[in-house]
Amino acid sequence: AEVAHNASLTGPLVFTTLHTNDAPSAVIRMIDMGIEAYLLASCLRGVLAQRLVRKLCPKCRKKAVVGNDMLENMSEAAAGLPEGKMWVAQGCDACLSGYKGRLGLFELMTIDEGIQELVRAEERSVAALRRCAAERGMKSLLEDGIQKVAEGITSLAEISAVLGHELS
Repeated sequence: AEVAHNASLTGPLVFTTLHTNDAPSAVIRMIDMGIEAYLLASCLRGVLAQRLVRKLCPKCRKKAVVGNDMLENMSEAAAGLPEGKMWVAQGCDACLSGYKGRLGLFELMTIDEGIQELVRAEERSVAALRRCAAERGMKSLLEDGIQKVAEGITSLAEISAVLGHELS
């Protein structure tokens, strides 16, 4: 962390990986790793979180009614889902499981002055960073997943399996 940080202070754009649940958590993780908050705020430009989900097989996917019990557990992000029927996995000779291929879910937190101030603050938190980034247009992993469910690219069951910790 220190080597990457020091390299970024000299000018070049540095890309690195870090294991966290979402983009705002990466800021807190880097501070926990020993990067001074004021230095991190000055050199961090963005954080991209990603998860892979399985794509529905285009040959056998089918529309089915999804129960309200599953939608009730999905927080306000599920408001973007069409009511009633949505695509679900079925399974065929081409895919066997109802899924074929994978696609990414993405969450990009760009760092502006407001987020820099939060990073520098003594009372910083993941929740505050997430709220600030959302106010500035960041779409969460769950929101990206819900959009892909609404488009029929993946299923609600797959989003639930991959992002289960975010559904309440």
